[in-house]
Amino acid sequence: MLSHINVFVLLLLVTKATATGCNADNCLRAMSQAPAENSAFCSSYTVTPGWGPTNTEVAYQCSSSSSRISSACSCYVTPTTPSSTSTSIPPTLTTTTSSPTPPPPPPSTTSSTTSSTTSSPPPPPPSTTSSTSSSIVPTTTPCARNVCFSTHFNSQSVPSGDIIWLSAVFKPKFSGPLAAVSFTNSRVLINTVQVSPTPPDSFIELDSSMQSCGTVQFVNGAWQAAAPLPGSGDTFLSAVSIPVPSGINWASAQVTWCGDVTAPGEIDVQIAAAIYTSCSMSMANPEACETHTNYHAGVPTGCLNNLVAGGTGGGGSNWSGSLSATYPVCV
Repeated sequence: MLSHINVFVLLLLVTKATATGCNADNCLRAMSQAPAENSAFCSSYTVTPGWGPTNTEVAYQCSSSSSRISSACSCYVTPTTPSSTSTSIPPTLTTTTSSPTPPPPPPSTTSSTTSSTTSSPPPPPPSTTSSTSSSIVPTTTPCARNVCFSTHFNSQSVPSGDIIWLSAVFKPKFSGPLAAVSFTNSRVLINTVQVSPTPPDSFIELDSSMQSCGTVQFVNGAWQAAAPLPGSGDTFLSAVSIPVPSGINWASAQVTWCGDVTAPGEIDVQIAAAIYTSCSMSMANPEACETHTNYHAGVPTGCLNNLVAGGTGGGGSNWSGSLSATYPVCV
């Protein structure tokens, strides 16, 4: 009786015979009885055929026929093809230099969609300028810089210690509801020598709704005035009290007054000089315009009892002195 192993081998050989074309006969069955021995035999027989098997049962069942032995051995040994010799090539060492990865760019603030909208600039801050008629904003840029006005003293000698009241007035040549005029950064030269003190800055507000005016106020070292626009005569522009130094004879002296003028249009300027035995700027109370009294603009109403002859006036009631030639400014 065939062993289980032989039966299994026989079945494999039969299956292979069916697939490869070797004959499943008694020769093949005899070889399956000793598969290990006959497999070694068949390995040599298929390479060098012609000699017989040493197993007598195989030789008997195969009838010592080389064709039947070859057929049976073909079921045992599958012809092999020489394997190609492969040359092992060592792997190539690849050196990778790692570069620092740059940081990603910051996110763009510009939208890439076609539906994006352009943001409008923020609205300007609200203006701090009042729109009421009582608020007058002065023009900050002078329309005439370092403009000069001149006059001459008369031949009357001026005693040392007396005060030269030098004043400037103007007529506006423009109209409108409101305007601002100023005279700043000024200096006075007598016979080409600058004298002291430096004249105060002055700021004048003009208002077409005003019918009259009062006196000019001396506030924090500056002149402040309000007057009608255009007014019926001259309007105060500036003034300064100049003490006469000892030992100086200013009879017939040339006086030049220079400074920066700010105005919205043309103004015509004149200057004059009167002599007072005493007249400080804090007590002068000069007239702002010529609408409500008989005094000219610039007359120091607080010093009238101290008037004497000299300068461009002869005393008496010539409170401010005679006016100079007219100087058009900011034309």
